Amino acid sequence: RGLLREGISVRDLRTILEAVADAAPRSKDAHFLVEQVRRRLARQITARVSEKGIVYALTLERAAEEALRGARGQNDGEPTLAPDIDTARRLITSLETRASALVAAGKSPVVLAPTDLRKPLFDFASRFVPDLSVISARELVPGTTIEPAGTISLNT
Repeated sequence: RGLLREGISVRDLRTILEAVADAAPRSKDAHFLVEQVRRRLARQITARVSEKGIVYALTLERAAEEALRGARGQNDGEPTLAPDIDTARRLITSLETRASALVAAGKSPVVLAPTDLRKPLFDFASRFVPDLSVISARELVPGTTIEPAGTISLNT
């Protein structure tokens, strides 16, 4: 369900099961297993978010990254973001503005986030920005060109 929720196809069941089998001895945590599967599905994820081998991605400003790390929490064992209301508003505004600019330019809204923030950021932001993809660099095929398309800042 974690893969499907983020729009990742589960057709390649063999790769998915192999990734789960390889990662399960280290941890049975569902979040951990989904992240390991996403790494194995790098070709599929790259194809989904790239245009001719180029990913036009929004990146997080360092101050925004640090603020989001400070707002991380846990809910039923799942990592979540729980920023204060002011930070949440500024994050949503910045995301909506940058994502709509990408969509207007005919590109998919993609955020390149650090591995530890990827899932909580997706869970938080997908409620406000439709069709948003949040990926980490580890989920891209080596050699994929990342073209910065904007910076998500909390200073909007």
